Amino acid sequence: AFIKSLENCKTASVTNVERKKVSTAAPALYKLSTLQGEAGSQYNLTPRETLDTVQSLYEKKLLTYPRTDGTHVSSAKAETFSELLHSISCVEKLNEYVKNIGVAEIERVKRNKRVVNDDEVKKSSHDALLPTDHAPDMEKLSEKEKKIYTMVATRFLSQFLPEREDAKTILLSDIDGHTFKANGSITTEPGWSILYDKKDTSEKIPDSIKNGDVLDVRSIIPHEKVSKPPKRLTESSLVTAMENIAKFIDDKKLKEVMKEAKGIGTQATRADIIDQLIKTGYIRCEGKN
Repeated sequence: AFIKSLENCKTASVTNVERKKVSTAAPALYKLSTLQGEAGSQYNLTPRETLDTVQSLYEKKLLTYPRTDGTHVSSAKAETFSELLHSISCVEKLNEYVKNIGVAEIERVKRNKRVVNDDEVKKSSHDALLPTDHAPDMEKLSEKEKKIYTMVATRFLSQFLPEREDAKTILLSDIDGHTFKANGSITTEPGWSILYDKKDTSEKIPDSIKNGDVLDVRSIIPHEKVSKPPKRLTESSLVTAMENIAKFIDDKKLKEVMKEAKGIGTQATRADIIDQLIKTGYIRCEGKN
């Protein structure tokens, strides 16, 4: 009835436009479980396949310790950033960005506590998953090894690129005495996100719109949505759920215990636990699920 009452309204008066810039830092360096989750969603690799591939690259001296649960780097390791950047330049799609990184960018990352933090490294006992100073011959790597190495190299490189900047807009307009709100976002500086081919699906509100403008109303319709059940688990998303199991627990004491324990299993054992459950028939896989 409300929508119907506005059928004959053809204009909207802009009452307020609020614009702000939002900066987003590069995602944290990989630990094993995060890599397992993303390799599963991107390439449909099981946690076991990802772990075995990281282990293989580790044995070839191309990646650092595979079973890490750290997302930071020690100040000692940070001194090798220049060599590590040089080694990942063998990845063709990264080379053009590596060439543009100089001393200033390296020093900036060294000072960044989100990346270089000795206290955090002590807590986890290991640095984040990183490339080494051994440059791989990409032609000699298997397809899985190429994918995993490129993922780790890309995440490392992203730390040295600028932050992503988005211009967020909140627009309020008046239609027949009722206030309507619209949210818009435009990426003004892709920064590190240029390394990831993510499509921008956000609504865009032109910069030219200002307070007092009168806009044409083409149609007013209700936007209907249907609620869906949570997505089925995959082996990879199960690893993430095991690590963050506290989120699913209501009992406050048990929630704190599982937070402190950092979830069910460890970086080294979660893939084995899932494999064992499948082998004994307690859970089964249907396609990816």
